[in-house]
Amino acid sequence: MVRNYQFNVSIEQFAFLTGRSISAFKRDFRQIFKGTPSSLACIKAAPGSVLPD
Repeated sequence: MVRNYQFNVSIEQFAFLTGRSISAFKRDFRQIFKGTPSSLACIKAAPGSVLPD
């Protein structure tokens, strides 16, 4: 997710690619990144931002 945030991939596609349902993907995402997928995109777009790989 961190490496591919700049590509136009939907949450549904990420869920499919990881073998999870959409709700399971969102739940796991919140546990790992402490936020939503859209919040990751906003943080990543900010200059000087740093996220785990």
